Amino acid sequence: MAKIPNQHELELLRLLARGEKEIEAGKGHDLDTVLAEADALLEEMQR
Repeated sequence: MAKIPNQHELELLRLLARGEKEIEAGKGHDLDTVLAEADALLEEMQR
């Protein structure tokens, strides 16, 4: 049985999906930048 994502996880998924759509449209940040920012946010939250 799959785990139901919490609100924070849903927001991260929305941001990743939005970034992916922007990349496909040729605007926004590249995937490496988005993932680096996500890693930094997650690391900050663990402190």
